[in-house]
Amino acid sequence: MAAVAGVLFTDIPGQFVGPVVDVRGLAAREPITPDHLAPALGLLGRRPAGILPPATGWPAHWGTDHYAAHPWLTPGAARAGVTARPP
Repeated sequence: MAAVAGVLFTDIPGQFVGPVVDVRGLAAREPITPDHLAPALGLLGRRPAGILPPATGWPAHWGTDHYAAHPWLTPGAARAGVTARPP
């Protein structure tokens, strides 16, 4: 599960269920593009919370200078996630 500052998505009350985009193979400062999201976008519209968290593996760098070099979401990928509709 993805963790942010020691909190797991499964620890947050509510209906945070859905696909996770596995981009753990991306290098430092590499962009997360719509192509990376494509496999999960079709599933996004079927889920109650409508979230699509990327699993970057970057929590392993928490507390280091390298943490700030995380992969980043391109504007096109953000738009793709926002405009995703159920199939």
